[in-house]
Amino acid sequence: MIFQLNFLQDLLIHIRDVSNPDSAAQKIIVLRTLRELQLPPSLLENMIEVCNKTDLLDSRSLDELKRDGQCFAVSVKKGFGLLELRHQIQDSILSTTGRITKHLKIPTNGPHLAWLYKEATVESTQCDESDPEKLLVDVVMTEASYSRFLSRFGRKKIQNTGVPSCD
Repeated sequence: MIFQLNFLQDLLIHIRDVSNPDSAAQKIIVLRTLRELQLPPSLLENMIEVCNKTDLLDSRSLDELKRDGQCFAVSVKKGFGLLELRHQIQDSILSTTGRITKHLKIPTNGPHLAWLYKEATVESTQCDESDPEKLLVDVVMTEASYSRFLSRFGRKKIQNTGVPSCD
Protein backbone atom coordinates (compact mmCIF):
# COMPACT_ATOMS: atom_id res chain seq x y z
CA MET A 1 0.00 0.00 0.00
CA ILE A 2 1.48 3.31 -1.06
CA PHE A 3 0.30 6.47 0.59
CA GLN A 4 1.82 9.48 2.20
CA LEU A 5 0.60 11.62 5.06
CA ASN A 6 1.88 15.11 5.68
CA PHE A 7 0.79 17.28 8.57
CA LEU A 8 1.13 21.00 7.99
CA GLN A 9 -0.11 22.65 11.12
CA ASP A 10 -3.81 21.83 10.93
CA LEU A 11 -3.83 20.31 7.49
CA LEU A 12 -3.76 16.70 6.34
CA ILE A 13 -2.72 15.89 2.77
CA HIS A 14 -3.36 12.42 1.37
CA ILE A 15 -1.34 11.74 -1.76
CA ARG A 16 -2.19 8.64 -3.72
CA ASP A 17 -0.95 6.98 -6.88
CA VAL A 18 -4.02 6.82 -9.11
CA SER A 19 -2.16 4.83 -11.74
CA ASN A 20 -2.18 1.87 -9.36
CA PRO A 21 -5.08 -0.49 -10.21
CA ASP A 22 -5.84 -0.84 -6.47
CA SER A 23 -5.99 2.93 -5.91
CA ALA A 24 -9.71 3.02 -5.01
CA ALA A 25 -9.35 0.19 -2.48
CA GLN A 26 -6.25 1.82 -1.02
CA LYS A 27 -8.18 5.07 -0.56
CA ILE A 28 -10.87 3.24 1.44
CA ILE A 29 -8.25 1.61 3.67
CA VAL A 30 -6.42 4.89 4.25
CA LEU A 31 -9.64 6.73 5.17
CA ARG A 32 -10.63 3.94 7.56
CA THR A 33 -7.18 4.01 9.15
CA LEU A 34 -7.33 7.78 9.58
CA ARG A 35 -10.72 7.50 11.32
CA GLU A 36 -9.33 4.78 13.62
CA LEU A 37 -6.45 7.09 14.60
CA GLN A 38 -9.11 9.36 16.15
CA LEU A 39 -7.68 12.48 14.58
CA PRO A 40 -9.51 15.72 15.24
CA PRO A 41 -12.66 15.86 13.09
CA SER A 42 -11.60 19.21 11.60
CA LEU A 43 -8.38 17.63 10.34
CA LEU A 44 -10.30 14.94 8.48
CA GLU A 45 -12.92 17.37 7.19
CA ASN A 46 -10.26 19.70 5.77
CA MET A 47 -8.10 16.95 4.31
CA ILE A 48 -6.80 17.57 0.81
CA GLU A 49 -6.66 14.51 -1.40
CA VAL A 50 -4.08 14.58 -4.17
CA CYS A 51 -4.30 12.13 -7.06
CA ASN A 52 -0.79 11.86 -8.46
CA LYS A 53 0.48 10.20 -11.64
CA THR A 54 -2.51 11.33 -13.68
CA ASP A 55 -0.20 11.43 -16.71
CA LEU A 56 -0.26 7.62 -16.64
CA LEU A 57 -4.07 7.39 -16.90
CA ASP A 58 -5.98 6.91 -20.13
CA SER A 59 -8.23 9.79 -21.15
CA ARG A 60 -11.42 8.04 -19.97
CA SER A 61 -10.03 7.41 -16.48
CA LEU A 62 -8.70 10.95 -16.25
CA ASP A 63 -12.06 12.41 -17.30
CA GLU A 64 -13.78 10.25 -14.67
CA LEU A 65 -11.35 11.44 -12.00
CA LYS A 66 -11.87 15.09 -12.92
CA ARG A 67 -15.65 14.68 -13.03
CA ASP A 68 -15.60 13.24 -9.51
CA GLY A 69 -13.94 16.46 -8.32
CA GLN A 70 -12.98 15.03 -4.92
CA CYS A 71 -9.23 15.23 -5.41
CA PHE A 72 -6.60 17.40 -7.00
CA ALA A 73 -5.47 15.68 -10.17
CA VAL A 74 -1.73 16.24 -10.56
CA SER A 75 1.29 14.85 -12.28
CA VAL A 76 4.42 15.71 -10.38
CA LYS A 77 6.51 14.34 -13.23
CA LYS A 78 4.81 16.54 -15.88
CA GLY A 79 3.98 19.45 -13.54
CA PHE A 80 0.22 19.33 -14.18
CA GLY A 81 -2.06 20.73 -11.48
CA LEU A 82 0.70 21.72 -9.07
CA LEU A 83 0.00 25.45 -9.05
CA GLU A 84 -3.68 24.88 -8.25
CA LEU A 85 -2.70 22.43 -5.52
CA ARG A 86 -0.23 24.89 -4.04
CA HIS A 87 -2.92 27.59 -3.89
CA GLN A 88 -5.39 25.21 -2.25
CA ILE A 89 -2.82 24.18 0.36
CA GLN A 90 -2.02 27.81 1.13
CA ASP A 91 -5.72 28.76 1.34
CA SER A 92 -6.47 25.78 3.59
CA ILE A 93 -3.59 26.54 5.95
CA LEU A 94 -4.59 30.19 6.17
CA SER A 95 -8.20 29.26 6.81
CA THR A 96 -7.60 26.58 9.42
CA THR A 97 -5.03 28.65 11.31
CA GLY A 98 -6.99 31.89 11.24
CA ARG A 99 -4.37 33.72 9.18
CA ILE A 100 -4.85 36.34 6.49
CA THR A 101 -2.59 37.71 3.78
CA LYS A 102 -2.11 41.43 3.44
CA HIS A 103 -0.38 43.61 0.87
CA LEU A 104 0.89 46.69 2.69
CA LYS A 105 2.58 49.90 1.62
CA ILE A 106 4.84 51.15 4.41
CA PRO A 107 7.59 53.78 4.77
CA THR A 108 11.11 52.56 3.98
CA ASN A 109 12.33 54.28 7.14
CA GLY A 110 10.51 53.63 10.36
CA PRO A 111 9.59 50.82 12.72
CA HIS A 112 6.90 49.26 10.47
CA LEU A 113 8.99 46.56 8.81
CA ALA A 114 10.74 45.52 12.02
CA TRP A 115 7.34 45.20 13.71
CA LEU A 116 6.04 43.05 10.85
CA TYR A 117 9.08 40.74 11.00
CA LYS A 118 8.48 40.32 14.72
CA GLU A 119 4.68 39.89 14.67
CA ALA A 120 3.92 38.34 11.26
CA THR A 121 5.43 36.30 8.46
CA VAL A 122 6.89 38.60 5.84
CA GLU A 123 6.66 36.85 2.48
CA SER A 124 8.17 39.55 0.28
CA THR A 125 9.28 43.15 0.18
CA GLN A 126 9.98 45.38 -2.76
CA CYS A 127 10.49 49.06 -3.35
CA ASP A 128 7.49 50.93 -4.64
CA GLU A 129 8.61 52.19 -8.05
CA SER A 130 6.10 55.03 -7.94
CA ASP A 131 7.28 56.19 -4.50
CA PRO A 132 10.87 55.40 -3.47
CA GLU A 133 10.02 56.33 0.12
CA LYS A 134 7.67 53.32 0.38
CA LEU A 135 7.98 49.55 0.48
CA LEU A 136 5.38 47.08 -0.77
CA VAL A 137 5.22 44.22 1.73
CA ASP A 138 3.29 40.94 1.52
CA VAL A 139 2.63 39.43 4.95
CA VAL A 140 0.72 36.59 6.56
CA MET A 141 -0.73 37.44 9.94
CA THR A 142 -3.67 36.92 12.24
CA GLU A 143 -6.59 39.34 12.23
CA ALA A 144 -5.54 40.35 15.75
CA SER A 145 -2.00 41.15 14.59
CA TYR A 146 -3.37 43.17 11.70
CA SER A 147 -5.59 45.15 14.08
CA ARG A 148 -2.59 45.81 16.35
CA PHE A 149 -0.57 46.93 13.32
CA LEU A 150 -3.30 49.37 12.28
CA SER A 151 -3.73 50.60 15.83
CA ARG A 152 -0.03 51.25 16.19
CA PHE A 153 0.75 52.73 12.78
CA GLY A 154 -2.55 54.15 11.50
CA ARG A 155 -4.13 53.58 8.12
CA LYS A 156 -5.11 55.44 5.02
CA LYS A 157 -6.23 54.09 1.66
CA ILE A 158 -4.21 54.92 -1.42
CA GLN A 159 -6.63 55.79 -4.18
CA ASN A 160 -6.75 53.44 -7.17
CA THR A 161 -4.49 50.80 -5.60
CA GLY A 162 -6.50 49.64 -2.60
CA VAL A 163 -3.20 48.90 -0.87
CA PRO A 164 -3.28 49.94 2.80
CA SER A 165 -0.62 52.53 3.47
CA CYS A 166 0.76 53.40 6.87
CA ASP A 167 2.65 56.61 7.46
